[in-house]
Amino acid sequence: MFSTAQLKDHVYSALSSHPGGHKTLPLSKLKEEGFLENSKLIIKVDVVVVDIVHEAEITGKETLAVKGFEVLYSQYDSVHKIFKEHPNIAIDFKPKDKGVKEAYMNLLLSLIETLRKPPQSFSDTELSNAESQEKVQLNP
Repeated sequence: MFSTAQLKDHVYSALSSHPGGHKTLPLSKLKEEGFLENSKLIIKVDVVVVDIVHEAEITGKETLAVKGFEVLYSQYDSVHKIFKEHPNIAIDFKPKDKGVKEAYMNLLLSLIETLRKPPQSFSDTELSNAESQEKVQLNP
């Protein structure tokens, strides 16, 4: 049996589109190990549920900790991607106040969401408000 699986603890959520880790195997390795038959690959996966942590209905306000930041379950994918692509993003950011950390992450997520929108999707009012806020922040 050929396996690259590692035993890990994972928290699975109905709101997360990427609930676990994944690894890829090169096609050459599958051929080399004799797992392809007539260009077909059959994969058997065994999943063992060790413990069900929380069965209650998710209201959208439940949080989990990601790298020391409390985030909503619905924000998990975005936060996970931030730390995967930029692992050192918060290395020197160590406020003791939980509210400051939460505000920092919410601001970062909001900024990313805004930057993903096409420029033509913003109304003149939104652009004017953003300009006003920028002036206030630059001239406190």
